[in-house]
Amino acid sequence: MNKKQKQIKVFIDFDGTITEKDVCNEIFKKFGKFHNHINRLFDGEIDMVEFWNLEIADLENELTEKELLDFIADFQPAPYFAEFVEFLKSENIPITVISDGFDLYINNILSSSGHKNIGKVYSNRLIYENGKFRAEYPYASENCPCPAAMCKRNAILRSSDEFDIIVFIGDGFSDYCAARHSDINFAKGALSAYCNEKRIPHYPYKSFFDITLKLKQIIKNNKIKQRNEAYINRKNAVEAE
Repeated sequence: MNKKQKQIKVFIDFDGTITEKDVCNEIFKKFGKFHNHINRLFDGEIDMVEFWNLEIADLENELTEKELLDFIADFQPAPYFAEFVEFLKSENIPITVISDGFDLYINNILSSSGHKNIGKVYSNRLIYENGKFRAEYPYASENCPCPAAMCKRNAILRSSDEFDIIVFIGDGFSDYCAARHSDINFAKGALSAYCNEKRIPHYPYKSFFDITLKLKQIIKNNKIKQRNEAYINRKNAVEAE
């Protein structure tokens, strides 16, 4: 490996990771019929795009963009996230947000909390026009088996080079594919359970304080390196695309 080409890049999920609560789910619980469709998704009757479209179709008819944004105004990044971002900036490590949620609330929360210029954000799009909401899925992939409408694997491939060290932080089932293609994983919740099941090396965490501390140690001890299985998975994915 040509070490001169090596660069650490951090990819991070949004709902339940950057924010403690899953903002997207909270929106549909408040204004939609979330519980009508979630079991169908988990049972494999519908895919993620179908699930989101059903959820959006069930939003209250009179719901406006302003009302939705007013609802999410109280959602903020998790504790120690700002410190984590500052640490990455001090190390010149770029951040990319990769989410199966929607840009409307993600961009708003990042902006209102002082993280407007955090880096590239890959997500689905939620558009309000003519009094209704509709979705677009610009990063969906038919070639990836990931259970998400926004292919996190492809977002990682699109934003990294062959010799980059990929760090991923996540918590849920839409993160499974990203974890398989990342060199260093920080995982909690369903993602941690998945990593244990599939024997994917990872660091469990409770907060961004834990992540910052561990990443500092890894960098200081010069233990930043590519995971062979992840490197092969990324290489095979590039060839498949």
